[in-house]
Amino acid sequence: MMLFLNEEELSKEEREKLDDDEFGLPKERKFPLNDAEHVRKAIQFFYHAKDSKKEELAKNILDKAEEYDVKISDDSEVGKYIKENDLDWLFYIIYL
Repeated sequence: MMLFLNEEELSKEEREKLDDDEFGLPKERKFPLNDAEHVRKAIQFFYHAKDSKKEELAKNILDKAEEYDVKISDDSEVGKYIKENDLDWLFYIIYL
């Protein structure tokens, strides 16, 4: 896994302690969303998700982005995916 400046990788023990709902893809336990930094990384690495999982991941990222006050740019992969797939309704559900 590639790490970036100031990013901390979760240890195996820390990752195992996370609830399933703290992941962008809970059944696979991929894309941890346990804090603002991990939400930003999930946005950054959204393009790595399988196409069949992107809608679920986008919704979960939006949920956690609101919780941790992380802004999602229209230019981000998540923002583009939402617009390209007519999923703007996700913003309305999350941000109302």
